[in-house]
Amino acid sequence: MRRIDVSCDLFGELPELDLGLDEHNRIVVARPVVLRPEHGLIEAWPRSALVVPAPWTGQRHPISALLHAVHEARRMTAGCVVVVGWTATGEEPPAVAKHRTAAVAALLGNDASAWTSIATEHGSLADVLAYVDYLGRDRGFACTADHISPIESDATKAAIASFQTDYNARFSKSIDVDGVCGEQTLGAVFDVLRFEWDRWLAKHGLTEQDVAAVRFEYAEALDRGLAHAPTESDGGIDLLVVEQFALGGRPIDLNALYGAGVARHTPYVVPPEPGGWQSGPYTVITDVVRGEELLPEIYNLRATDGSFAQGLILPDEAFDNGFLELRFTDIPCDRRYRLDVEIIGVGTYEIFADLAYAELHAFAQTGGQQEG
Repeated sequence: MRRIDVSCDLFGELPELDLGLDEHNRIVVARPVVLRPEHGLIEAWPRSALVVPAPWTGQRHPISALLHAVHEARRMTAGCVVVVGWTATGEEPPAVAKHRTAAVAALLGNDASAWTSIATEHGSLADVLAYVDYLGRDRGFACTADHISPIESDATKAAIASFQTDYNARFSKSIDVDGVCGEQTLGAVFDVLRFEWDRWLAKHGLTEQDVAAVRFEYAEALDRGLAHAPTESDGGIDLLVVEQFALGGRPIDLNALYGAGVARHTPYVVPPEPGGWQSGPYTVITDVVRGEELLPEIYNLRATDGSFAQGLILPDEAFDNGFLELRFTDIPCDRRYRLDVEIIGVGTYEIFADLAYAELHAFAQTGGQQEG
């Protein structure tokens, strides 16, 4: 008996099979998988086309979420990221969903003119104030927003003026410092988002070419009655990931993606990144179990320029996750690193040297094989 493994698309259709009639054929059909972030939508301010890190997103950054979707697509044979705009339940005009996907497309495509136009016509002052608050509170910018509101006031003008001043100083620009959130200021917001984009790429170990190689599709959804539709009542952006073959060569069919039909729906994790693009963690997973006898080992992670050093002792400072783990934290993402282990009374051994932060994770995924 010959076994034939095939995958069907979202519509239950199979590729043409070459079946030999001189023997029995056992055909095993795999259902397509639709990946969706386990945290759900990146939520937007009511009636706004923009998604930014904000209290209503749980401070999740949309750029980080997009790049995690890219990683999931790159793990597939030929993955596709489907950006789906959703409106809030019964509260927003249908066109808002389309504007949300268009804003994401403009950000990915580095289209400042399109993004600024969408922000001007379909954004909210609340988006900009939330972004100003995030920049000042989490990313070290010299701007603050004490009050987030879609209504202009003296407080909102002061917040916008603080952003305009910091933007001019940081990027050597000369936009008007007038506290008005017009096209000029929205263009500055786009510049800062793209500034962040470049740094998020570096943290994730991706290039513009890596992202461009992934197929993106855009769609807007209205039917909350679909079996796997978002459960959040607010509107926003969903980031689905699916193999391209599963689309069946047809336009995006949200009934097939969210309906109760053929697909298997599986969540993927977008972990919290409180350090943003500036810093992150690194975990060393050992082959040691709790209680195993061993000489104390000191793992020293150092920046090659001497600006950062952190040491952890095995087993005293390890976490038990089946095998003992050493968890380095708050590691700056813009430097190169080496990791040594000192076995007390024996000697010091190099594990790796001169790796960028993003390469630390690639080093672990290749089983500790350093290129070069």
